[in-house]
Amino acid sequence: MNGVNLKIKKLFKYFSYTIFSNGITLLISSLVVFVIPKIIGVSQYSYWQLYTFFMMYVGILHFGWLDGIYLKFGGEKYSNLDKDLFQKEFLGILFLQLVEAIIIFLYAYSFQMADNRKLVIYGVALGLLFTNIRTFFQYILQVTTRIREYAFVVSFDRILYIILVILVVALGEKNFVVLIICDLVARMSSMCTSFLFCKDLIVHKIISANLFIKNIYNDISIGSKLLVANFASILVVGIIRYGIQHYFGVRDFGKVSLMLSISSFIMTFISAISLVLFPFLRRIDRKRISNVFIGIRECITLVLITMLLLYYPMMWFLPRWLPQYADSFKYMTVLFPMTVFDGKFELLSNTMMKTLRLEKKLLFFNLMSVSFSFLGTLFLGTISAGISSFVYLILIALASRSISSTIFVSKKLSVGFIKDISIEVGMVVIFLTINLSISSLYLSVLLFGLIYVIFGVYYCKKIFNIYKVEKNSIL
Repeated sequence: MNGVNLKIKKLFKYFSYTIFSNGITLLISSLVVFVIPKIIGVSQYSYWQLYTFFMMYVGILHFGWLDGIYLKFGGEKYSNLDKDLFQKEFLGILFLQLVEAIIIFLYAYSFQMADNRKLVIYGVALGLLFTNIRTFFQYILQVTTRIREYAFVVSFDRILYIILVILVVALGEKNFVVLIICDLVARMSSMCTSFLFCKDLIVHKIISANLFIKNIYNDISIGSKLLVANFASILVVGIIRYGIQHYFGVRDFGKVSLMLSISSFIMTFISAISLVLFPFLRRIDRKRISNVFIGIRECITLVLITMLLLYYPMMWFLPRWLPQYADSFKYMTVLFPMTVFDGKFELLSNTMMKTLRLEKKLLFFNLMSVSFSFLGTLFLGTISAGISSFVYLILIALASRSISSTIFVSKKLSVGFIKDISIEVGMVVIFLTINLSISSLYLSVLLFGLIYVIFGVYYCKKIFNIYKVEKNSIL
């Protein structure tokens, strides 16, 4: 039992590190989302959103190289890593990112475009360099379960960012360029910090000068499927966001992006849990993986549906705090439940498929969702549909991906799924029906709250029963 208790303590310690660091990130993101739009105005904020939008996609520019490392070494001990190999990996990735940053910078410099957009592209060129090099070190920390160091890097990045933002705003600077500079300084500093944690792996005498082209090819071959899957995952919403920007302009794009940012707060904690689960699941006996899947699924469903309750205090506070965005808060009612489906996919289906090395299937589900988003966006643009239709399209795309992938993984593990999916979808439908049909916020929270109590009691009993029967199955 001492060994069991030790493993439990270690797992909870990892979760505490990640939840703390991502809690800081959530707090700072809240300040940025709630305060910055009030300070810099709708137009400036929209260009800032355009920068963050582009930065979501810079991860594709390592072409799966880092994802291959992530998958190959998941669950490995840091002390067992090949220093000579990782030194070469780092130098190769550094060279690639420098070349790409220069190309993007020259593209923005050479072609005619609005000055504000050009400044955004300059920021993205630097951002991709800092971000992808930092990701290299963060992946090393994640897969070797050096979660404390990883959590420190994440916290340091956002804490430094908010300190810089507060300083420049206090000095009277209130435009998107200053925000981009603050973000870049924070990314560069956290990149250097993550390097220091892995310095002994990189900085040492060159052991062998042999080329490692075969190893690069192997990394990219393994990781490219996961890269494309992750990129496609971002595109599911990204294509629809681009459609809004294309058909309705930057200002409406900024308003919907604000609602998406608010609705995505929950994903901060989802990311915290998933980064701990992957290396942990890789070390579990495959015979026990089905039981682990059931336990994780029930807990996720309870947590994500519980998070829907955050909608009500937000809908009371936000219209009073940001009245200039009053016409766009109606979108949040539809967008907020997207975290249930997106969270379920990222934490359950995505993590489990990576654990089982089903990258091709993960890619398939993401590409199907991207195709749905693209065709849906094209159709809505052709018939000149309103923004509300695009917002509903986001929710439908994420829901279909989550449900279909959950069914696949459940069948793969010979686990039942009909009841779980029915309850999850039913709770989201009830949430939407109540909040879209009842104008009184107080009456809405009362009705949904009563239904949630019944749901919560039922799921708490299920989780407790699973724990009693299978409490040692994950150890």
